[in-house]
Amino acid sequence: MNFPHSLTAVLFGLMAVVSAQAGPNDSLYRDPDRKRAVTNPMVVACWRDIPPDEMNPTEAFHKRITTIPLGEVLVVRVQNLGGWLDSLGSLDDIALVLNHVCLKSVRAFGINRHRGELRFELLPHESSEESIATWSKVIGGPRKNDRMVTVTVAEASTGRTIESIIDGRRYLDDNVITRASRGKTGYILNLEIIRRSTQWWALGALVLLFVVLWYVIRHTTILRMSLPMSATGEAKRTAPYSLATFQLFFWWAVVLVSIIFLWLVTGVYMPIPETVMGILGVSTITNFTAKAVDDRTKRVAAERNDGSLTKLESLHSVNFVKDIINDGSGTASLTRLQNVSWTILFGCYYMWLVYSNVSMPDIDSSMLILMGLASSAYVGAKYTEPLPTKTGKPESAVTAESAVTADETEEK
Repeated sequence: MNFPHSLTAVLFGLMAVVSAQAGPNDSLYRDPDRKRAVTNPMVVACWRDIPPDEMNPTEAFHKRITTIPLGEVLVVRVQNLGGWLDSLGSLDDIALVLNHVCLKSVRAFGINRHRGELRFELLPHESSEESIATWSKVIGGPRKNDRMVTVTVAEASTGRTIESIIDGRRYLDDNVITRASRGKTGYILNLEIIRRSTQWWALGALVLLFVVLWYVIRHTTILRMSLPMSATGEAKRTAPYSLATFQLFFWWAVVLVSIIFLWLVTGVYMPIPETVMGILGVSTITNFTAKAVDDRTKRVAAERNDGSLTKLESLHSVNFVKDIINDGSGTASLTRLQNVSWTILFGCYYMWLVYSNVSMPDIDSSMLILMGLASSAYVGAKYTEPLPTKTGKPESAVTAESAVTADETEEK
């Protein structure tokens, strides 16, 4: 056996194995005559990260259209990745770019220098206003379940992107970058925004949730005023509806429906922005303050021996709309009307934003301030709302408390 020839054969065999493992990533050209090789970093393929036994990476490399739902891991192959990584200050500074929008919250968490692969998890990892705004540009306002997007990567700190052929206009033909023509589709990513497998479950779950909420409103006392302890159970079940409790319940339902809708449709839990937490806080404070005013009214009515407490015990609902708009005298209140109007208007507008952006967007600061002012005006007016009296002449709790204080002073 000739040893030099055997050694040469072994070396050629090792080179063939290395070339086979390296795949098409190591020999790409810009023109058919192969005189110009690709030397700069370039995104040349992407696919959904799935078990190796389900798809060969070489097959994924040559797939024209790749479909991936939100929440999955996207593998991006970069030609000449090693050189680009050496020029970066930090390997954590690589961000994904979809449709020319740099998603700075989506960083590469897996790097394979040998194969030139980067892995990204398609999730909004941050609840910041910037993160939500950038994701909204990519997946917002869906007219159908999926959307074709271009793919590249960038240095997050500077925003500098690298060249990519995942743009719908180019593809690889025998490792040569070729322009797409009629009948030849370029490489592009099909991002599945609304999962087909869960959209009907989402619709059914939302319908069921609305039925439950309607039952709670109609057949429980959760949204009704708290009558004095001496009131009968039947009187409590037919008590008027409370505007403050309705406001809190309404915003709680809006946020809950939005979270469930986004989770069921996209399979991704969207973080709640701080401004949404702020409006829930405003509604909660309004509800607690209104209940404190009601308790004070009941205490004053109990101290006055003029039938006010009996009237409070016998209060009953007229209908939902009149209950939340009318004040203690039974007449429509402007402060209550504006509170109801802004609450419903902003709530419906926010749910439309959730659908159009497929995310939990921030609430505009002017809306938050306006809701705070409307709630403050309602609580202030409620503080001076008239008490129902036996004589039929309405008298506010403030006036009644003053009268009680005056009577006690005279007795002393």
